Amino acid sequence: MALARIESDIARGVWVDPSKAALQTEQRREQDAKEAITVAQWAEIYLRMKERESKTSTHRTISARVHNHIVPVLGNKRLIDVTRADIEQWYDGLTVKREAPYQTVRAMFLAAVESDRTALVTSPVKIKGAGKSEQRECRYLASDDEIQRLMEFTPESMQAFICLGYDGGLRVNEALALRRKDVAITRDNHGKVTDVRIRVERTLTRAATGSENTGSIEGTTKSEAGKRTVILMPSSWPVMTDHLDNFVANDPEAILFPSKSDPNRYWRDDRASIEFKAIAASAGIQVPKGKEFTYHALRHYSATKYGLAGAPLAALMARYGWSDVKSAMRYQHADMDMQELFVSRMQTQRNDTELANVVSIDSKRKVN
Repeated sequence: MALARIESDIARGVWVDPSKAALQTEQRREQDAKEAITVAQWAEIYLRMKERESKTSTHRTISARVHNHIVPVLGNKRLIDVTRADIEQWYDGLTVKREAPYQTVRAMFLAAVESDRTALVTSPVKIKGAGKSEQRECRYLASDDEIQRLMEFTPESMQAFICLGYDGGLRVNEALALRRKDVAITRDNHGKVTDVRIRVERTLTRAATGSENTGSIEGTTKSEAGKRTVILMPSSWPVMTDHLDNFVANDPEAILFPSKSDPNRYWRDDRASIEFKAIAASAGIQVPKGKEFTYHALRHYSATKYGLAGAPLAALMARYGWSDVKSAMRYQHADMDMQELFVSRMQTQRNDTELANVVSIDSKRKVN
């Protein structure tokens, strides 16, 4: 009977090999599973993928963006159901700086397109210009007088830390990762300092969540270009030598800026940032609305001055540890803050000249 039914199905052209039918059923089940994946589910898969290839601090940052800004709005939607309109609505509703969350959601959806775990064929994340950096609009470029005033209000134990920012242009966690062995001081036969160089070999990162270590730990630099030697200006030499003499143990492995509670532990960047903010406030540095003056602003100051001094692109990239040409290109010319400063000085000079002319004319009138 069964054979007769099979022969009948073959004759009518509707017979399917049972093994092929099982395969098709399994393929359909897999396809349904891929189509059912929500943004929230894919987000967790994506974060696990990133955890294997990212530094702990980077992964923490990405995870925060995903859980704070992406999943709460888009999480319940299936990946394949998210439209460009959904992304635009999500983008418009962001209450934080939008560049970073947008870059994360774009990378997340592109990874879904490339993965064989999802049914997504093309990414809906396509807002023109949305991924461009907004950071430059927020940076505050301090003047020379403000940097000098900042140093005047900085405790002696922190002056070298500030100096490494505005002169050496080190990132905050590059400075905090330094040990005595990383500072090379050259002296002449009379003991006079003739050169000070900083070797940047590592940076700090936060310990992974759940780790016994709740502080900062050593990690690799942001990129291979981050490993570099930075020559300091002569005006910075006394600051660095005084710091080594008075605040650092006489051991090559001694940390330059240790934790306030334990000299054998690194100082965390968030604690350093709190103290920096307090110092800037004490120094009376007035930051315009919409601008930020953080430790990274000192790096911005250093790179801008280096660029204005005529440093070519290659020199900028080498000194500040950039592998991205775009980052260095910004400092080959003065930015808008510096332009505003120069224009202000021009106006002041013009006012002084006009005042001098008026005085001269009045003097002539009195003589006549």
